[in-house]
Amino acid sequence: MNSSLRQLEYLVTAARAGSVSAAARLLNVSASSIFMAIDKFEEEFGLQVFVRHRASGLALTADGRQAIERTIRLLDEVRAFQSDLGTEGDHLEGSVEVACFSSLSPNVLPQVIRDMQTRHPDVVVNLREGDMIGIQDHLRSGMVDLLLSYDNGMPEDFELEFLADAPPHAVVAASDALAQKPWVTLEELAERPLLLLNLPHSSRYVLGLFERAGLRPRDIQRVASFEMVRSGAAANIGVSVLNIKPLTDRTYSGLEVACRPIFPQLYVPRIVLATRKGGRLSRNAATFARCCADFFRTEAAQRLFVHPPGTG
Repeated sequence: MNSSLRQLEYLVTAARAGSVSAAARLLNVSASSIFMAIDKFEEEFGLQVFVRHRASGLALTADGRQAIERTIRLLDEVRAFQSDLGTEGDHLEGSVEVACFSSLSPNVLPQVIRDMQTRHPDVVVNLREGDMIGIQDHLRSGMVDLLLSYDNGMPEDFELEFLADAPPHAVVAASDALAQKPWVTLEELAERPLLLLNLPHSSRYVLGLFERAGLRPRDIQRVASFEMVRSGAAANIGVSVLNIKPLTDRTYSGLEVACRPIFPQLYVPRIVLATRKGGRLSRNAATFARCCADFFRTEAAQRLFVHPPGTG
């Protein structure tokens, strides 16, 4: 292969950035260097990686998408090789790039990152949060090494490591009559206004639970954030269904919610750590993955979930 590793980095960065000028700015190189890397790669392998648009930049062809994915896996191997040889013994340094589903990250990652930095203070954890589609794109494009999320909606081109079951639970005002019950049913929740977290996979999952039971919520109000769901429920605006709970029932508004298991349960998603299939993790990324697995074995992690009767 005549293309250098540096030129392969240029190619991948151009694919991520969507334009030559943006890639040049990110890499602090000239646009001509990016063009040269693209031309050399396309000529060497006899394929068109990008369709070039004067106004909108670069668009990957079908062949180009496959080529970029394989190039990312190759660069994963190179970084892992460099990491393996560049560190001695148990000492690690550098960084690890992590993406996480936005409702999971504040409840899980502070503890994991703290543990990682306690063990390896010279490693910086760079975090990207987002919805399911965005964070999957980050992993597929090589912008991150690992992805922490639910398995619901995960594509087949990722390797998944199971970490924990995350059963759905009801979130109601502490003053609500449902808060006095040991568990609630979907039939009871369907009679109340439903506060729905307005993220594509989250909303489809929750509505799917009702559909599987042959139900439809009386009224649906979509809200933008995990904490607004909880605060709205605490104010008795409606009820909600979530899969993870903070360690406190007090919301930003100062009001409290009650979290009750839903029984019976029709579908329980899993929290997983996803990596690119066929890629190899650097020592930093593999160590972060172990920190995640260790956290989910702790008692603190178990308090994040509300299990139905007889399954806790």
